[in-house]
Parts: sequence; C-alpha cells; structure tokens
Amino acid sequence: MLRANCVLAAEKENAAPDGPRSGDPVLLQSNQSYAEPPDRPVSEYHSNPSAASPLDREITLTRFNDAGARRAFRHLVPLRGLAPKIVERRAERKDRLPWLKLATFGDLPSRKGSLRHNGNVTAIDGIEGDHDAGTLTPAEAAQRLRQAGIAALIYTSPSHTPERPRWRVLAPLSRSMSPEHRERLCARLQGVLGGALAPESFALSQSYYYGGVEGGTVPETLEIDGAGIDTLDRLDAGALDKRGKPYAAIDPDHFMFVPPALLEAPEDDGDDLDIWPTPNLDKIRGALAAIPPEVRDDREGCWRPVGMALHNEFRGSESGFTLWSEWSAAGSKYDARDQRRVWESFGKGTGKATSIATLYGMAKDYGWNAKVAAPREPSRLQLLTPADCTNAPARGYVIKGLIAPRDVACIFGAPGGGKSTIAPHLGYHVARGESVFGLRTKPGKVLYVAAEDAHGMKNRVAALRRRDGDAPDFYVVDGVTDLLEEDSPDLAALRDAVEEVRPALIFIDTLAMAFRDLEENDAQSMNQVVRIARSLTCHGAAVVLIHHGTKAEGSTPRGHSVLNGALDVALQLLPADSERIIRGRLSKNRNGPPDLDIAFRVASEELGRDEDGDAITAAIVDELPAGTAPRGKPLPPALREALAILTELEAGDDPVTDEVWRDACVDGRRVSQHEDRDSRRRTFNYARTKLAAAGRITLGDDGRVAVKPILIQSFDDEEGEPWGRE
Repeated sequence: MLRANCVLAAEKENAAPDGPRSGDPVLLQSNQSYAEPPDRPVSEYHSNPSAASPLDREITLTRFNDAGARRAFRHLVPLRGLAPKIVERRAERKDRLPWLKLATFGDLPSRKGSLRHNGNVTAIDGIEGDHDAGTLTPAEAAQRLRQAGIAALIYTSPSHTPERPRWRVLAPLSRSMSPEHRERLCARLQGVLGGALAPESFALSQSYYYGGVEGGTVPETLEIDGAGIDTLDRLDAGALDKRGKPYAAIDPDHFMFVPPALLEAPEDDGDDLDIWPTPNLDKIRGALAAIPPEVRDDREGCWRPVGMALHNEFRGSESGFTLWSEWSAAGSKYDARDQRRVWESFGKGTGKATSIATLYGMAKDYGWNAKVAAPREPSRLQLLTPADCTNAPARGYVIKGLIAPRDVACIFGAPGGGKSTIAPHLGYHVARGESVFGLRTKPGKVLYVAAEDAHGMKNRVAALRRRDGDAPDFYVVDGVTDLLEEDSPDLAALRDAVEEVRPALIFIDTLAMAFRDLEENDAQSMNQVVRIARSLTCHGAAVVLIHHGTKAEGSTPRGHSVLNGALDVALQLLPADSERIIRGRLSKNRNGPPDLDIAFRVASEELGRDEDGDAITAAIVDELPAGTAPRGKPLPPALREALAILTELEAGDDPVTDEVWRDACVDGRRVSQHEDRDSRRRTFNYARTKLAAAGRITLGDDGRVAVKPILIQSFDDEEGEPWGRE
C-alpha cells in the first residue's frame, strides 16, 4: 500500500516555477538498481585547470515538494546557473518551499511513506551543509572554500540576517559516488569551514529548503570555482566531525560495550525530517461525534472540508480514510465508491492545506468543548496524617545519600572539568554494585546516553573495564541527537530502550547536545527538558543530566532557573586546584547531607598502542578517600582555562601539538580577554610555562603537548593477587 502511494514523478518538466531544472527528470524504474553509481562524466578540474569546473558537470539533484517526501523529482543539472532559480523560488511560508538534495533516491518508502530516508539513498553527487549558528558569514565561508580550492554554491536561508548569518552550502563531486563516502567528505567540508556546520549536515538523507518567503529578504548566492571535494585528499588532515572535533573513522568492533539492540537503526532511520505529530484520536473522535448526522450530508459545507482536514492530519493514510468513512456512513447520502474517489483526490492541489482546526471549529459550532470532552486523569491528591508520614516507606537509593530512584539530578561545571569522567565512573560502580566515593550503591542497569562524544566515552568505558572488571549491565547509548521534541524519533527510541532495559540510572551527556536547538534561557524550553527527563523515570530510574556551569562559576547550572528549581540533586565540579584535585560541591541534595566530600584526580589508563606505536589512553577517575584530599590553591584563571582547552583538544583522536594548543588559546578569549593578539599570546606563554613548571603538562621534543596523566599503580598482595583502591 505504501509503495503504491509513493510515486516517483516521471513526467517531463520544462518550466521553472516549481523549482530548479535545467535538465530533464529521470525516471527510476522499479527494477533498476543503483548498486553501482551511475556512469557520469568525471570533472578533471583538479588536475587540469582548463577543464570544466565541477559546477558545470551535470549532477543528480532530487527535489521534494514538501516534508512528506512521498514524491521525488529527479533532475540532471549543473550547479552553475542554479543560483537564479533559488532566488526566483518564493512561497508564502517557509514550510511551503521545496527541498533539494544532491543525491539519488530509490523507490523504497519508509514506514511513514517517505522516500527521503537513509536506507533509500543509492548514490551521492554532492555534499550539503547547513550553518545556522550565526558565527560565519557567507562571504567568510566562500573565502575559506576558495582558499581550499573547493567548488561550491552558497545560498542564504529565509531566516538569514547580516547580524545572524544562516546559509547552506552545496559542494558538487567530480563523479557520482556510493553513499558510504558521504560522512568522510562532509568531514572535509566541516574542517575547511572550521566546524561551522550544524551536526545534522552529516545525516545521509538530510535535505534542505531553498528559496525565499514572500515579504522576506531575497536569498543571497555565491558561486565558488574549484575542484570536487572528493578529489582533495589533503583535506583529510584537517577534517572535523559533526561536533567540530578531529574526524576519524571508528572501528565498530573495537569496543564491546554498546548492546547491538540499542544501536540497530530502525527501518526509516534518517527520516528525521519527516516529523509529524501523532493524531489525537480521542479528540478527533469527540469532535466528529458532535456534528449531527443530517449536517454531514452537506458535501461542500461539511462533508468535504472534514475529509480534507482528516486527510491532511493523517497524511492520506488508510486509518484517516476509515475514520472519515465511518463518520460519513451515518449520513443519508453515503456512497462508499464515491468516498474513496474523493479521498484520493485530496492533497493534489497547490493551495493551503485544510488543517484539523477546521474540524474542531465545526464541532464547536455544535457545542463541542475539547476540555470538557477530554477524559479527566485520576487525581494523585493524598491526605497524610503524622502517623502516615511516620510509617511512609523510605525513598530507597541508587547511590546512598546522593541519588534516589526517580530523581532528576545534574552534574555541571566548566568545559574539560571532569564531568564526562566522573559520570561514567558513578554509573559503572552502580552497574557493578560497588561503593563509590565511600557511598553504597544498589546494583542496577545503567544507560549512558553519549550525545556529545560517543567515541571518547567508549574509550573511558574500556578503561573502566580494564581497571575495575566487566560490567554487563552498563550500556553506552550512541546515536542520540534530539530529545527535545515529543515526536522525536530519538526520544521514542530511548523510551523504548528504557521500557526494555528498565535501568536504575540514566545519564544524558550533555544536555546541550542531546536537546538540540534548546533555548537554555527560555523557561518554556527548559520546562520541556525537565518534563522529558521526568518521563524517563517512569519505571523508577534516576536521570542525571550532564551540563555546563555559568561563566561566573556560580552554584547553579547554566540556563533558566527552572532547571535548578526542578532538580533533586545538583553536583557542581569545581576547577582543579594546584594539586590537580577536582572537588564536587553539592548545591542541592534531597537525599543526604550537602557537605559530602567528593574529591578526585583525573587519571590516565593505557588501552593499547596505535598504528604509530603511540599509547592510546583514556581518562578515568582516581578517587581520593573522604577527608584525606589535600586542599591546594585554585589555579589562576589563565592557567585554568589554558589547561581546560588542552583537555578539550585531547578529546580528539590525534595528538595535540604545542602550535595547535597555542592557536586555540590565542584565537579565543578564554585565556585572555585582551583585544591585542600579541597580549593574548604573551598570556598563553606565561600560562604554558607555569603549567609545565607545576608538572601539569608534558612538552615533547616533537612538539607534542599533553595534560600530564596521573598513573594508577597496581600492587600484589601477600598471595600474589593484584589489588588496588577499594
């Protein structure tokens, strides 16, 4: 049924109003295979400057007229000359603009009926990227691409302003390639643009609006001549991943701690653009029932508008038709054959769609009230006497005196301050049922959502396993990028995992990366974070959010105070002092005393050797027994920030050079706020000298620099058995 409803348009198109087309659409036959990329001319621009630019090579551009992507229009076009089409394309609203993708799609629909999903991409002809952070202008991006020698077309999005630049970049390839190459090529583009691309740019089937909105600004376009990005292998050295960190291919078999069931992609993986709220059946049925049977015979005044509203709300699905048909059958003019014919005629026009609000408006005319009609949820109100309070059961604990079942907690602090080191340490001990920081734990399963740095987290877990032994009940959850929206596929998948695993503890690392596009200072947005976190506690799990602190290092997490007010536990990590000791300060603790002594150093565990013979290490916690940790002096701000930046750089897979560290410190304003670059460089040199003298960093003869690790030694007891810290 879905395949029948998903039509790949095959008609010839000669006019321009519906989108860019300087070539003819290509018909994809149902038996045609794209196991091998289509044979296309290859641009030789990179080896022969007099040859045609990749901008002039005919490539496949797929157009979708709406987010549903039930029809795909394929065109063979050169990117040069596309700019005027982007400028000409206008719509009354952004969501009425078409989408484009420099790729070939097959005819396999997702469960939702969309042709635009990862599993349906058969070949790529270019790389697309999106910049919406407002930190890089189109002209600056064009200059970077020009210097790198990359052919590309940049166009601004409808929300672009000079103060907050927002744009898309299209980089054509020299030849058609299979889809598995896209991530590596996108990482090249990300590297050239300095990490300016949004993470979703790496999604295989991600497509983008093009054109302008009536009454809005006219899109700006920039063409950059150069070579196909696939021919520029030298760019691999500076490639960055979707988080802006050094890119490296990951061997999925190297780590064994992510259960396959949690990492299996659903059939429609990548269909994240095809988001549509689930119809509220109870509300819709109530509204339909309120309209009298005799009124339903008014074909133009009632029957047809209701059908159009249901068709739009249910996206033309059979369940929507069944609902409309059952409702219509109460009228005297019901005709099953005509019902089907009219239903299939809906959704083919170009006008504004009829929303479900049309049905609700009609129902209200006949006395329907959604709030009254909705069933009332049972009240949780309880009246407790002092005796009831005395005999009430204890809350229980996950980590005694720190975290209880159904808590929402937060670990926060400065970047590179140890948040993502102590969090898996706590979870790993819960999974093993071992005490942590002198506090008892209750054994339970743990889900660790590694939204920011899954690769680095796998290394840390490998280090914990190497030091402490296996923990089969500890699960790293990879692949989560959006938990903010209730209809997010990521949130649905995580809730399914919680339902199946029934964990005692869930970590979300970090809040900023897991809740994409979150407005942290907005009360409503932060309330949504709290609601979703609370919803994950439905089976008794405690949820711990990993978040950043304020710039002033205040005692509350960054963002609106709604978050701090809703927390049961707030653990702030203070910057490491002169003795390299990180202390946890409890600004809120509903389960125990606020003065728990949580102190540790960040140690290093060697996991093996890389292909160059260099050590592969990961950061782990070296606990300091309560009351025994010496209290050193806080590091001066310049030294602390320089050390934090080096720690962040080390999160990548490649060794960090002194030059890279220096540039990161001098280019930013964290180490020094001075406007003069030479002054910032002098401050960095001072910080580096002091850190080296204090034994906080190592400077190699080969120019490499690293945070000096703390090595944890193991000893043998009298019977020859290895032992370490309890």
